[in-house]
Amino acid sequence: MPRLPAPGAAGGVVNLPQILTTDALLAYLGSRTVTEGPLSGQPFEVLPWQEQFLRGAFADVAHTAALSVARAAGKTSLTALIASAFLNGPLRVERGQVVLCASSFSQAKIAFRHVLADLGLASPTPEARKIWRVQDSANTATIEHKPSGAMLKCIGSDPKRAHGLAPSLILADEPAQWPAATAEQMVAALQTSLGKQESAKLLFLGTRPASEDHFFQRALDGGADYSQTHCAGPDDDPMLPATWEKANPSLPHLPALRKLYESESKQAAQDAAAMASFKALRLNMGVADIVESILIGVPAWQAIECDILPAADGPPILGVDLGANASASGFAAYWKSGRLQGHMCFGDSPSLADRARADHAGETYLRMHEEGGIRLHPGCVPDVSVMLAEAFELYGVPSLIVCDRWRQGEMADALRKIGATIPVLCRGQGFKDGAEDVRGFRAAVLSQKVYVQRCLTWRVTMAGSRVETDAAGNAKLSKKSQKARDDLAAAAIIAVAEGYRQANKPASKAARYAWA
Repeated sequence: MPRLPAPGAAGGVVNLPQILTTDALLAYLGSRTVTEGPLSGQPFEVLPWQEQFLRGAFADVAHTAALSVARAAGKTSLTALIASAFLNGPLRVERGQVVLCASSFSQAKIAFRHVLADLGLASPTPEARKIWRVQDSANTATIEHKPSGAMLKCIGSDPKRAHGLAPSLILADEPAQWPAATAEQMVAALQTSLGKQESAKLLFLGTRPASEDHFFQRALDGGADYSQTHCAGPDDDPMLPATWEKANPSLPHLPALRKLYESESKQAAQDAAAMASFKALRLNMGVADIVESILIGVPAWQAIECDILPAADGPPILGVDLGANASASGFAAYWKSGRLQGHMCFGDSPSLADRARADHAGETYLRMHEEGGIRLHPGCVPDVSVMLAEAFELYGVPSLIVCDRWRQGEMADALRKIGATIPVLCRGQGFKDGAEDVRGFRAAVLSQKVYVQRCLTWRVTMAGSRVETDAAGNAKLSKKSQKARDDLAAAAIIAVAEGYRQANKPASKAARYAWA
């Protein structure tokens, strides 16, 4: 439940200059228009939980405030509109500064884009340029209202970036995601900067951290002058809509989001890793968002194994993970019917037995070779064009090849060599593309849109595949976990994820390249 500060808890701090009442801020927010998403173009509705927070955070006695609510509740839009009100509404201060701080500069720019859209500055007119000065580059993001000198500045959670600031308002986005090594220093730097302005405020907004000793949790537990937490309790049933609404009070107003909760809760019921993420991000329970860094749980994978695969209906999407130097390459074909087949390719030098000894694989590689899961090619590093031709022979000419961005040159040369003209989709292996692909792969498997033959190759591949998770709960495949055996997993992830995207969207947003 929200907790109001005791009278005088902030030492008699008063509201920001030129604020008449909190009602003026609420009226300003209610005059704005939603700029993106399913409600784009509609008037912005200040929901009861948002009004409750604003009245507490902007009360005379509140110098610091903390809000925790589940992911996708509209926190970013609210943050952006508060910043907009500082630049163009009742929070504006002559030559004042509002600082938007997030775990990284790129993360801070997400809300920055919202502010630009709200102020009509995404594509400013000549008249707007007379009033506003916008800097938007790889390392700078500012908006200045020229007549008043009021400015918005975006920074990442690097303490060095906080020195020299003199803000009237700080909006600290997702503090639970800030790097642990520097988070406490960053908070200290921000709090120190507040002393330069008599009526400055610091607002923390985000999902709960997993540690009770985290500075954000301490703020929620009474360290802030005003705090408000929306979360499910430890004894609440995670499958019930009433539990979801405890953590996300925007849910009754967002039908599309409710459908997403329904889908994710079904996946969570089948997979422990998905349940951990669901509790942390959707139910805001303040728990770790992973139980183990596995790609997919054993029960979920066993549920899609079968003896007879669905038909190969038309050309497949072919995922290709080309190995570096003498390591393995993975090939995975995915059809609209859900059929998934794949194999790995090794060079025959060193021998398969020598590779198995080096990788501590025992007889596993030999058994996988016997069942066709591993194919050998002459030399230490197999010819990519030869491996591609073999994959086309096994699975048919694909409608699309999905591969690593960093090996796209070799892919282009190989396709030219065999005279194939096939569209190629290049995907990065960082958290941006990698996390999207892991989410798509997991969603397809958990909703049983994938079927594989019951065999040693797939079981060994999936049992040993691990993911790395960033502070935002995004998971990408880890390439450090099991040497050669994750190459087939990497190929399967990008093939299935693209097929899943195509089945749920008109077309992928990623750029395609076609080579003759």
